[in-house]
Amino acid sequence: MSDPVAVRLDADGAHTPTGTRGGAATIEIPGPADGEITRFELDRTTAWATAGQTWRGYSSDAPMQVVGACESSDPQDVLPLEVVLPSTGDVLVTAQLTCDGEETTEPLGVLSGGENALDLRLVDVSDGTARAWVSLQPAASDDSAGACSAEGTDLRWDPARSPGAAAGATAEALVNAALACDSAQLVERANQDGTEVMFGETVDQMFALPDTDTQRYRTLVALLAGTTGAVDSDTGDVRWPRVATPEFRDDDAAWQEVVDAGLLTQEDADAQRADDVFGYTGMTIAIGADGTWLYYTPTD
Repeated sequence: MSDPVAVRLDADGAHTPTGTRGGAATIEIPGPADGEITRFELDRTTAWATAGQTWRGYSSDAPMQVVGACESSDPQDVLPLEVVLPSTGDVLVTAQLTCDGEETTEPLGVLSGGENALDLRLVDVSDGTARAWVSLQPAASDDSAGACSAEGTDLRWDPARSPGAAAGATAEALVNAALACDSAQLVERANQDGTEVMFGETVDQMFALPDTDTQRYRTLVALLAGTTGAVDSDTGDVRWPRVATPEFRDDDAAWQEVVDAGLLTQEDADAQRADDVFGYTGMTIAIGADGTWLYYTPTD
């Protein structure tokens, strides 16, 4: 048990003494967004800290996003978040804000919470954090979203799909962005990491919408959420699908994965497996052990 903590209750909610934490803040907390599901607000700029959560709606099968801002005396601080299903305590997805005072949007994809109210949980708050707000809301619509191949995909990220934590965190972010049909997020991450894409294409061309012909978004989700990654002994990187690595070159389960994920037909999988020279020649994704997104290209 901790020592007793003084709490003040008033019309604005519950308050606890800030002490030496927090301080001045310049960000302003905006009003609720259209369709907002849940909002969490934290203010430690005065002698008494204020924290509160408001529920305004229920989750659905539409892609979701978190929007928010955090301000700290150290702009390198981060505010880790969890979206939680209150009835079970299950964590549906994680996200984080950088406490530099800038508004941030992070796509989450479709959550598995059903039509329920959802909680926003602050995992940890740094001593320097002065003010923060987070809104869970439907992802912004896009005129081209109807022509995104990932729409309607029922695959979701599973941490067991990655043998490494850092690579898994990147894979989860990529799956969520693809499920949300967020081309800006994918282009930004690929440019940031120097990701190699299809020969002769720029990153912007690779993730241009609509993609009904190329199926790039659906394929990305199928690779990362429908197959299991494995560490490539030749490079040390995590590679999806694992059948593209030497260790799983002739593994029955690895070949079945690419068929079940819709990456190859059974006939194509049998033909590629019988090819002793090339083996699997479909699309692959590699992520470094440090989480750097290395490439999204075919093996050939």
